[in-house]
Amino acid sequence: MADKRDRDPFDQRYDEDDDHNNTQSNSSKTSKTPETATTKKTAETEESEKIDETAESNGVRERRNVNMYLPDGLVDDLQLRYSELNVQWRREHGEDLPKNDEFYPAVIESSLQDTTIEKELGLADE
Repeated sequence: MADKRDRDPFDQRYDEDDDHNNTQSNSSKTSKTPETATTKKTAETEESEKIDETAESNGVRERRNVNMYLPDGLVDDLQLRYSELNVQWRREHGEDLPKNDEFYPAVIESSLQDTTIEKELGLADE
């Protein structure tokens, strides 16, 4: 098995399916009872239900965690930009701009799509 440092940081290492497969393979090695087609069918159905529940739930905890190491100046600029956009967001939505749900994805998406953060957030341009 590969060391933790050799793994792809964007890999689904926190995926429940990986744990399920490891448990299943370990139990099949120790178990002497053969697995039937109905047991496999039930396991597949349970997995697809878990995936459907996760797809419907759009909370931050269901997303991948990708850490970035940024220079201090860039972190300061990012926090300042958040503060600026938070004022605009509060005027339009009446609440604070969620950092993990809205702001960080919009920053990355605007960079990848060559758009503005305002456009990605659906904020009116001033």
